[in-house]
Amino acid sequence: RPPPVGVVNVASVASHLTPSMESKFNMYGAVKGAVAAFSTALRRNLLEGSVGKACGIHVTAACPGSVPTALARDAPRSALAQAHAAVTPDALKWGLASTPEWTAEAAWRAVSANRPYAFNSRMDKLIAVVMHLFTLLHVLFYS
Repeated sequence: RPPPVGVVNVASVASHLTPSMESKFNMYGAVKGAVAAFSTALRRNLLEGSVGKACGIHVTAACPGSVPTALARDAPRSALAQAHAAVTPDALKWGLASTPEWTAEAAWRAVSANRPYAFNSRMDKLIAVVMHLFTLLHVLFYS
């Protein structure tokens, strides 16, 4: 049997934001949420379909937190650049930020283990869970 084929779609921890959350990243979160939803749907379709089972295609949504990139550097007055400017060695140490290399390694590990999401740290996972809980509370009490 051939080794699994991996598909990694780059979402974000922000993909777990809800539009009801007050944030400067609402639109960013909505777009990344679409990427995560697409990855989940593609993963499910491949797992349930004969082609995906036969080929062993693994689909993972990478959901890193803050990762300083050229995008932020090239848009110095953007909210994204300001958020990344706050990244310090301590933030990296505590999992509050990451690097592009660590993001790629986390994604590869997740694809290899056939996991649906790749988080760079436990902190990123915790943030995603808290955001989902906030969404649940919002639906229960404000809808």
